[in-house]
Amino acid sequence: MLVLTVLIILMNMKESGDLVSCYRELVRVWMVDKIGGDCKFGEDVRLFCPVVSDGVREGMVSEGFGVGYLAGVVTCEAFLLRLCLKFGCGVSRVELEKELLDCAVQMIGAFRSYYFVDILLRMLLEPVLPVNAILNPKDEVILREVLYDVVITMAHSFSIPQKGIEPPGVQLKNLALTWLFVSDNAIRFVRENGNMTKVISYLQAFSESCLLSHLIKWVMSQPGVQSKTNAPNLFTPVAVISEFLCYLCLLVFPHMSGFRTFCTFFFV
Repeated sequence: MLVLTVLIILMNMKESGDLVSCYRELVRVWMVDKIGGDCKFGEDVRLFCPVVSDGVREGMVSEGFGVGYLAGVVTCEAFLLRLCLKFGCGVSRVELEKELLDCAVQMIGAFRSYYFVDILLRMLLEPVLPVNAILNPKDEVILREVLYDVVITMAHSFSIPQKGIEPPGVQLKNLALTWLFVSDNAIRFVRENGNMTKVISYLQAFSESCLLSHLIKWVMSQPGVQSKTNAPNLFTPVAVISEFLCYLCLLVFPHMSGFRTFCTFFFV
């Protein structure tokens, strides 16, 4: 049904050229029987797209959002719903995690959409996944850990060229930055759960990731950076975040060289 919705919107957009207006009208008509005609548009969207975060839905009601973003929302909802259906089948936790991991890897590898990956990563920055109406808190934790496994170990897939997308540009940089903070969340998550083996695995995957290489190259290519500092040899998200803050401060405030020491002390 969600796929059909997207097709309808695309057809309307071709005729009117205004995706936002078409989408608002579609949502309002689709949801009128459930919540009445006086509900605000944001509430309509919350019920129309329940398996995404509030931040993602805000992007859907803003002026100027595009077809790619809308398709990414639909794809991400289908992805999460497919994984949620794996729960309640009566299999052991080990078997469940394996099935979830295999399914997630296959779907992410098949979609390989910038908007889909971007939305998924941003939802992993939220305190909980938007599946509370489907899964209990314990199952949400299992799903979150599986998704952490996937996005850290499959980071190479996010930089594969796609039609209409140029990975070396702004989109890849944005993905890499979001992935950096998700990686930090993931390492903290497994460390708090006492899984030190997975902490080591995550740190190794992080240090070997092509997205980390892209971030470092991007920072080092900024005017004035190479003349002030050498390429960092970093292996943790916190260390990378610390160094990035220092680089940006050196770019904006070239005389504040002492700020680098402060950042390193504060974040590590």
